[in-house]
Amino acid sequence: MSNPGDKNASVMALCERHRSIGLRQEKIRELISNLEAMLADHHNWFDLTRAQRRKLPAAQPFHGLEDELEQLDHERARLVIDLREHPARSLIEVIAKLEVVARVIEPDDYPEAHALLSHAITDLTMEHG
Repeated sequence: MSNPGDKNASVMALCERHRSIGLRQEKIRELISNLEAMLADHHNWFDLTRAQRRKLPAAQPFHGLEDELEQLDHERARLVIDLREHPARSLIEVIAKLEVVARVIEPDDYPEAHALLSHAITDLTMEHG
């Protein structure tokens, strides 16, 4: 697997890493949500201070997941920066880069732009995929 900042990494490897990070982040968010519900039910989570939450032994998996999520956020942002430095050499690579952009742009923030981008990716994929 390519590392962020690797000048020899392929566009496709960088895009695939970005996608896999996104999938891991979704899993982590689901786990965090479940853990937070358990902590709220059994440890009055929402009544605790930040310091109390950090010290709570039952919350250590929660904090570990939050730390991993933060690290993945940084890596994912780095991949977007790295992709700017890697020219797409085929239409497949262009599509892969556009898919990264579609994952980065929040659909709720720019619904029309996101829809247009998604449709363009679909058009390109159907035409040349």
